[in-house]
Amino acid sequence: MRSVTCPFCETDDVRLEQQVGSALCRTLYYCQGCGEPFEEFG
Repeated sequence: MRSVTCPFCETDDVRLEQQVGSALCRTLYYCQGCGEPFEEFG
C-alpha cells in the first residue's frame, strides 16, 4: 500500500474516509495531525 501524506502539514497520520466515483480514482482522506480533509487522485 502506498503511503499518503497530508498536503497541508505533511504528516502521514491520515485516515481514509471514502473512495469516490465508479473508477475509485478519487479518494477522500482526513488528516489526524491538522484536522484537514483532502482528496487524492490516483
